[in-house]
Amino acid sequence: MNKGIVIGISVMVVEFFIAVLLLSPSYIQSAAKTESRLVKDAFGTDSSYYVIQKANHWYEEFVVKNNVEENLVNYLLPTAYERTNSLGMSEVGRILDKPVYERVEALLDLIYWFFRRMALFAMWLPISIPALLAAVAYGLLERQIKRTNFSYTSPTVLRYSWRACGLLTIGFFVLFLMPFAIPPILIPFIVSFVMLAMGISLSHLAKKI
Repeated sequence: MNKGIVIGISVMVVEFFIAVLLLSPSYIQSAAKTESRLVKDAFGTDSSYYVIQKANHWYEEFVVKNNVEENLVNYLLPTAYERTNSLGMSEVGRILDKPVYERVEALLDLIYWFFRRMALFAMWLPISIPALLAAVAYGLLERQIKRTNFSYTSPTVLRYSWRACGLLTIGFFVLFLMPFAIPPILIPFIVSFVMLAMGISLSHLAKKI
């Protein structure tokens, strides 16, 4: 599982850098609009409005109020003082202005897109949390039943169900950073399978710990 975590994190890092360094802001905005349309078609206007409003609030709180764009530009480009007092800095700034502003814009668009996906996930939390508790309760009750009627608990099922939980969770986070429109129904689909695998794994815990 440690290997799977390392691979998952590596994939997410590669996704992030590819998106920030190679994708244009226009592509990111177009893909985000396509995904927003998919959310509206799948869940209706009210859900789409909730996702947009929630993402706007988070973007305002974490990006706009903290002057993230201005701070990034000041960090990556020479300041006005540096350009005035150094001919070399002035030339570097002139060359890098356009690509740096474009990459910063792409990064901020990706952050906003990520906030929209987080808002979509948050929309499912009122259902997901009780369902998760139900899956845990089912698994533990099934284990208790097996302790009383001498039913067999399978170490193989336990091992592979835990692996399924881990891989699905990693896949979920990888999916969150995918720089293209994804069907919104995938979020509850993955969450449901994680809960199913968790319930199965708990029911096959060893009878004696």
